[in-house]
Order: sequence, then C-alpha cells, then structure tokens
Amino acid sequence: MLFCSKSWLAPAVRLPGGKALTESQFIVYYAADINERLYPKTPVERYDTRQLLDYIDKKVMPNYYKIMIGPVEDVVPVREDMQIRIRELNEKLLEINPDGIYVHGDTLAIADIYLLPLIQRYYLGVRKHSLPALDETGLEIFIKWITPLFELPSFKKSFDSKDDIWNAFSNLKKKLNTQK
Repeated sequence: MLFCSKSWLAPAVRLPGGKALTESQFIVYYAADINERLYPKTPVERYDTRQLLDYIDKKVMPNYYKIMIGPVEDVVPVREDMQIRIRELNEKLLEINPDGIYVHGDTLAIADIYLLPLIQRYYLGVRKHSLPALDETGLEIFIKWITPLFELPSFKKSFDSKDDIWNAFSNLKKKLNTQK
C-alpha cells in the first residue's frame, strides 16, 4: 500500500507484515524488483538509468524542495537553475532515446516513474509563486516525453491534488520555521 505522510512528505510503501519502505528512489527500485518490466532491458539502458537517477538526486532534488517551500525571492534563482536542469535532461533524453515516448523506448520504466512527480511539482511551484512558465524553446524531446506521462491514468490516480500537495508543503515550511 502506498501512502505519503502529510507531516513529513515522504512517499512510503507499507508491505504486508508492516514493514515500511521509504525514499522515492528505493521505492522505485522495489517496484521494479517485483515487476521486472519496469527495469530497462539492456545493461546499457540500466547504466543510463542509474546515471539519470543519480543526476536527479544531485541536481534536481535539491531544487525540488526549495521551489516548493522557499520564499519567492529564493525561488526565482531556483527556477532559473531548473531551466538549466531541464535543458540538460532534454539532452539526456535526446541521447538515450530520441524517438521513444518514454526514457527507454515505448514502455514505462523506473526513470520515468522517479522523475515525473518532481517535474509535476516543479510546475506547481512555479505557478504558485506566479513565476514565468518554463521556456520550452528547444525542449521538444522533453515536451514529447512529459506530455503523455502527465496524461497516464495511473499517474493521475496516484498523484495528490495540487491543493493537497501545496498544503502539505506549506505545513512543512511552517514546521521547519518553528524549528529554527
């Protein structure tokens, strides 16, 4: 069963027997362990996926929290950095799979699943802070990749409402401010 603690905003999976798995990347790997179709098929694709997940953790994830809980004056440079990161992601997608719908071909894989919620929340944060939208010039591969993913019934079903997400991040921001 998938759940997200509203108090600490970490996705988690509760397994039969009570064990809880936390941290998005590890949950995605667990899902692929029980559904091998989510793993890329070739060693080169698995290598590319590991590099992409590492890139996401190092370059995208830090911006993710800042854009959701930071004050507008702190969010503006984060938005600019995310423009760079999304351009880099576009280049990675172009290198890995210029013709496919998903990161690796025509089937959903762990890289798609891991990155999609972060991108969705980036868009949400930019809109909530009334910042300019993503400059999509030259991002054709990224747009080709992201558009059908946002329309997947499984994504729509599992993604909290925008209000729920924003309220949860607002609560996290208040909690962090009281701990200072």
